Amino acid sequence: MTRRASINGAVLRFALAQATADDGAGDIVAVWRAQAREIGQTGIIPGSTTDRVLRVLRELRTDNPLGAARAEDLRLLCLADRGGVAWAVRYLREHGLIETVADDRNPRYLRYRALA
Repeated sequence: MTRRASINGAVLRFALAQATADDGAGDIVAVWRAQAREIGQTGIIPGSTTDRVLRVLRELRTDNPLGAARAEDLRLLCLADRGGVAWAVRYLREHGLIETVADDRNPRYLRYRALA
């Protein structure tokens, strides 16, 4: 049985043991600690839309140092919806993991590039 708990916006998955209370508590704590280490300092959950957006932008950066992607490109490459990409980009910008570049089409549009 798997359960999800939300703590300060970060979703942590942990397994509930079906053994005794003492053994189950130890298993829960061990799994929780492993999940917390996996999430790391940035709070990005592996496999989330934010994680996928950051990985795509880093791959573009390695292919081309000036490589930047539009939001619509990120939606297609990450297989995510508009809202998910918008929140991911906002989160990554606030944490200083990506930067914005002006788009040639219009000042209202932005392109996104991963920082080193």
